[in-house]
Amino acid sequence: MNSFASELQAPFDVRLEADHVIGADQTWVGVVPAAYLGPSSVEFLGTYAHSERLEYQDAVGHALAHLARAVPHGMLVFVPSYAFLEKIVERWRNTGVMRAIEGAKTVVFEPRVNKNNAFEDAIDEYYTAVEGSVRAGAGGRVLGRWRVRFLNG
Repeated sequence: MNSFASELQAPFDVRLEADHVIGADQTWVGVVPAAYLGPSSVEFLGTYAHSERLEYQDAVGHALAHLARAVPHGMLVFVPSYAFLEKIVERWRNTGVMRAIEGAKTVVFEPRVNKNNAFEDAIDEYYTAVEGSVRAGAGGRVLGRWRVRFLNG
């Protein structure tokens, strides 16, 4: 938190650090700058214009499919908007990439609206998949919009 405040050059009068939620041994944070799609690499530049390119969408999908096979248990994947989430999932369904992702992990989508406890049901489905992965080796993945309930939840 101190380094973040320093980078922003802004004081935070109130701070909350929830170190008890996720342990360091449960987390990998890193940057994947590019992915190989066929003979060429595709830069992961998440600008609006770049993210509209089918090559970019395909590369992200293939990278997630690969990571889903390599990462044990659960994964949280965040995207900048529900519109982008819907667009890439439709693309991945049309190209077959979604089958590869779903073959490695149970995919749970964050609901746009928490009607009839939809959010709680999604969280329960994710935890069930992760708990099952400890026994079976598969796991869960949540695809959600960045900085919304799954991130905070």
